[in-house]
Amino acid sequence: MEIRTLEQLSRALTNELAWRKVEISHLRIQAKDKSGALQNTLIRAGVAMSYSHWEGFVKQATKFFLQFLNFQRINVNLLEYVYATHFFKNEIYGFAQTKDVITSVRLLEAIFAKGNDVAKIKHENYVDTESNLSSVVI
Repeated sequence: MEIRTLEQLSRALTNELAWRKVEISHLRIQAKDKSGALQNTLIRAGVAMSYSHWEGFVKQATKFFLQFLNFQRINVNLLEYVYATHFFKNEIYGFAQTKDVITSVRLLEAIFAKGNDVAKIKHENYVDTESNLSSVVI
């Protein structure tokens, strides 16, 4: 579902958070009813699940927000810098990878030429959850 209005955004965020809270609450209730090693295991599982749900919520909420932002058809030059940076990501990446003046000129050309373009920011990989609390990502 595309997020087009503030009401849709609010509803999507509320629903996303609600099911996550319910799942964590179920584990918490189970932990309260137990004792000893089983309770400790459930508490540790709850910590891991809470972190996982927080990370998942941030990623999903970002996706929802960017869908909403894209639907607003805002010009790039009106965006906050953090969002404009993502709009120009390809040009910035090319700029960072070379010392070539032409690449630098391309970055500036893109910034000035596309400033009045309608911003379209891709939500894929906007939040990199594979970089958080993992020893190895396969």
